[in-house]
Amino acid sequence: MRSSKSLFVVCVFALCVFGQNAGIQGGVTDQTGLAVTGVTITITNAATSVATKVETNERGLYSAPFLPPATYSVRAEKAGFSPVTKEGLKLDVQQLLRVDIPLTVGTVSERIEVSATGAVLD
Repeated sequence: MRSSKSLFVVCVFALCVFGQNAGIQGGVTDQTGLAVTGVTITITNAATSVATKVETNERGLYSAPFLPPATYSVRAEKAGFSPVTKEGLKLDVQQLLRVDIPLTVGTVSERIEVSATGAVLD
């Protein structure tokens, strides 16, 4: 009898703890609407600054489950594209928030510095 009560308490506790989680998912596309793979998605809790990083799959989709309810920012980055950040995303208890991100081609810039020291020989 006692073990069944203990098991019940553990199960209720687990449901309370794990039932409070939520998640953010979405897709990343380019200007033509095609899926972009290998995009780094950084999901940051605004209150705690705790960041969760995931990457888009071969279909351009990402998923970050088991996030605590809070306000988040979502940043998408990939070489060749301008980074995109969406802020103020409120995530409620047991909510699955969809955040789709369109990327635009960015500019590639390089900086080359040349310096020389020493004596000049004739």
